[in-house]
Formats: sequence, C-alpha cells, structure tokens
Amino acid sequence: MDGDYLNLVGEGGESRTEGVPYPTVGCMADIQETVFDGEVAEYHEQSLVARDGLTRFIIDNVDAHPEVVDLEAAWLDCMHDNGFPDLEEGYHPIYYAGDLYFDEDIYSPNDPRFADTKAAEIVLAQTDADCNREVGLDDTRTDIFWTVVEEYFHQFEVQLFTWTETVSQANLRAQNMLAE
Repeated sequence: MDGDYLNLVGEGGESRTEGVPYPTVGCMADIQETVFDGEVAEYHEQSLVARDGLTRFIIDNVDAHPEVVDLEAAWLDCMHDNGFPDLEEGYHPIYYAGDLYFDEDIYSPNDPRFADTKAAEIVLAQTDADCNREVGLDDTRTDIFWTVVEEYFHQFEVQLFTWTETVSQANLRAQNMLAE
C-alpha cells in the first residue's frame, strides 16, 4: 500500500501506514481487532486510497484543470463587471457575503442595518449564479469532476475493490457480534 500512497502524494510524503491514529488498547481496539479480523492497519491503509486519496485527487485535478481555471477567470471578470470589483481571485462569494456583515459589525437580524445587508447578500448570490451560468463554470466543473473520478476509479480499481471487500466483511463480523 505504501506504493499507492506515493502515487497519491508523491515523493517525500510520510507513509500513512505509520501515521493513521486509531486505538490500540482498550475496548475500541479489541472490537476493531475482531471486526477487522486483526487487520486494522490494513483497513486504514485501504481507506487512504478509498476516501482520502479520492478527495485529494479530485482537489488536485478538478480546480487545477485548465478549463476550470479559465472559466473561473471569466466568472471573476463577470462578477467585476456586474458590481463586485473588489472580489478577488480564489475568494468565494460565500466568504464575501460573510464579510458584508462582519465589516459592518452586524451580528443580529435585529440590527437595523440587517435588511439592507441581506439585500446586498442576495444581489451577490444572484450575480454569482448568473455569472456562473453565463460562463458555464458549474456545468464544466461537474463534467470534469466525473471524468476525474472515473480516472481515479480506473487507476485504483483493485485497491477500491479490496477496501470494499474489507468493509463488507467487517460489517458482517460486526452484525454477527451484535446478533450474539
């Protein structure tokens, strides 16, 4: 599995085999040892590929995709052209919306300025949605996302099936323990 970890994080990454914390003493450890048939470390190694690796692969390959980068720039230009010239690259509108309240020290809907700030937030959200639709950012990002997921599944097919089998067997053992 360490070879798979290197495929995911590149050279210089620590082995996750040694770095995944899980109980090794006590009742939780005893149950995990039984449920995973003595292969708790192997389960965590497989989980790296099945969950953590997939997440990292998506993050590294979707938002960095040249088409997404270009469309994000076009989206930002659209936002600038439609009343949000202060919006910065990489700064998501949801954070900008929070800043609308924070910058005005508005922390309650009872504040008399709340309604105006809420209206500004709604304009921001509508502009974001309109610009996103105009440049096709979400549609393209979604298409690229599924292409990246498919690529990952092909690249790590054996490891993913191994993890699925490990989890299925652990689930059966756990159900048997509960039935006793």
